[in-house]
Amino acid sequence: MAMHRATLLPITLLLLVSLNYAATAKEGTPPVPKPLVVYVFDNACTLWTGKITPIIKELEMEYGERVTFVSLDETAGAKEKTRARAKELGLLSFLADFEDFTPVVAVFDSNHKLVKELAGPKAKTDYKVEIDKVLNKP
Repeated sequence: MAMHRATLLPITLLLLVSLNYAATAKEGTPPVPKPLVVYVFDNACTLWTGKITPIIKELEMEYGERVTFVSLDETAGAKEKTRARAKELGLLSFLADFEDFTPVVAVFDSNHKLVKELAGPKAKTDYKVEIDKVLNKP
């Protein structure tokens, strides 16, 4: 019986260490970079924003976890918060370049390099074509 316990203890310890290593590796693994879709809008422009916002919401549902969607509100009262969010995401220079051209939807690849910007309202298929290009890029 003593020999049985002596054999079980190292096996148990090895198993516990392996499980702990697997859990730690999974938790500590950085997230896989994903394409990014940035929607810059101004609620004062209700005609165009009203057309694009529902499309962006549909696209978010369709693409789910495969694409990160970010909305940046350029409405007068939200600009400070928007700047802080854009800075946090490394999009401050992009926002500065396009803040006067709202609404705009920009598609970035998984390295967050700008691939395409689509100013003004477009058909849902136009946005999907650009998103699909970065998703299918090798």
